[in-house]
Amino acid sequence: YFNSGSAPLECDKEFWDLRDSVVQCELLILRQLNFHVSFEHPHKYLLHYLLSVKSLVNRHAWSRTPIAETSWALLRDCYHGAMCIHHTPQHIAIATLYLALNSYGVEVPAGEKEWWQV
Repeated sequence: YFNSGSAPLECDKEFWDLRDSVVQCELLILRQLNFHVSFEHPHKYLLHYLLSVKSLVNRHAWSRTPIAETSWALLRDCYHGAMCIHHTPQHIAIATLYLALNSYGVEVPAGEKEWWQV
């Protein structure tokens, strides 16, 4: 594609050595992750909790404060570390929403169940 007129690259010893080192690095990363390479993302849980909290909170308090935007921003920041590997997606979603609510001083009225148990 890029060099259609040039000769194909040679698969010499340097190529195979580089390939083997990449494979070894991949295996090291997989071992560090305990071969858990797929995980459930917390986004759907955060959406569920946001809808639940929005129905419980005073609508003026909800519209005055960017709780949803802050929760989403905090959730995106969780991907910069190992938090998504070490904690369940439900707990991450609850934690980001809880932090956003506390940051703006919005209180969720008490009911039969706590808002995160809905």
